[in-house]
Amino acid sequence: GVSKERGVYGSRFRAKHNVDGRQVCYGYFGTAVEAAVAYARAVGEYQPPAHPSPAVAAEAEGLRLHLSSSRATGYKGVQQCPSGRFQAGHRVDGRRVCYGTFDTAVEAAVAYARAVGEAPGQAEVAAAAAARAAEAQAVEAAKAVRVAKAEQLRQLQQLREQKRRLQEQKPLLEEQRRRAAIEDQRRLFEEVETHAHAHAHAHTRIAHPRA
Repeated sequence: GVSKERGVYGSRFRAKHNVDGRQVCYGYFGTAVEAAVAYARAVGEYQPPAHPSPAVAAEAEGLRLHLSSSRATGYKGVQQCPSGRFQAGHRVDGRRVCYGTFDTAVEAAVAYARAVGEAPGQAEVAAAAAARAAEAQAVEAAKAVRVAKAEQLRQLQQLREQKRRLQEQKPLLEEQRRRAAIEDQRRLFEEVETHAHAHAHAHTRIAHPRA
């Protein structure tokens, strides 16, 4: 499943396999061992080393590494190649940018951290969470201010509408008061006139008594 190929870049080793009469290529490698490991992985004959893989390190070479529970390697941006080595990469505008291939996942994780920046520490994570909480509170406070201003505007509009209605009713009220005053004067005049007639009638009876 391994053959040596010559090209413009020198000799490379190709891992391949025939499936249903069709040749499937598993890649080109710098050494025959890497190509053989890739072939063994593909056809299911690969046996991992007896010694366990090292534990995932949170820091290395003075950098905080980007840990990932969803990655088999334990690190964000690090994947294991068919050769058994580890590649560090990152997607930029939908295109994967490779930062190199390394013997260990930690070395690849260090290269990833150097390229994109080290992972934030606990203090930075807490500060970022506090900043997000403060931003959310500021948004809620601004929303409350907008609601209060809208309510004040609504009340002001109601007062203006009441004032406008009073201005419209003012001539009618003045006319009603004028008519009421005229009616009061008419009643007063009638009462005075009635009183005068009664007084005159009484005076006439006193001046001319019956025989």
